[in-house]
Amino acid sequence: MGPPNYAPPNPAITAAERAQFAAFHGPRTQCYACVLPGEIVRQCVTQMAAGTLNAVGLLNLTHLVVDEFQDLNPMDLEFVDLMVGQGSRVFVAGDDDQSIYSFRFASPAGIQGFFTKYPSCGQHSLNDCFRCTLAVLAAAQALIGTNPQPNRVSKSLVSLYGGATPPLTGFTQRWQFTSGVAEARAIAESCRDLIAAGINPASPNRRVG
Repeated sequence: MGPPNYAPPNPAITAAERAQFAAFHGPRTQCYACVLPGEIVRQCVTQMAAGTLNAVGLLNLTHLVVDEFQDLNPMDLEFVDLMVGQGSRVFVAGDDDQSIYSFRFASPAGIQGFFTKYPSCGQHSLNDCFRCTLAVLAAAQALIGTNPQPNRVSKSLVSLYGGATPPLTGFTQRWQFTSGVAEARAIAESCRDLIAAGINPASPNRRVG
């Protein structure tokens, strides 16, 4: 069973596709031990759980920082637990409203239940929003509030743009599409128009979202 937010592939993976992957993966994992990045974590968890690998001692690791904790899958979470068990102090950061890696079995349950698993840990909330204007933040909060995830961590976010001089309210636009193709075409046309208006697409400070 996958986590509640896992979306099964559609169409489903066929037996022929599984056989093709196994034919590719099997010989290579015998040669290189790990082929996929996730396999490295699995191998470490297996060895650490068996008591044959002290990763903390091997790396002389005293502190471990884990960002985007909401996007860890069960194997990743077990790896962090084992690192804690071997003596590493851990600082984790994340937002359960931003969990987007369900395709790799990631679930926000890891960060939602962190304070229950480690009741003596300190909890620090970042309530100041540097990214979104008032209108954008209000739209996001309304959407999340109408469709809350189970066990969601409550938040009291405030847009710092409200304290700007002059205040910057911002605005939102909502698009609706009848198909994925129509959505992709509209996004491409919007990018084209923005570039034509003088926005540099190569700017490192540009982001969509």
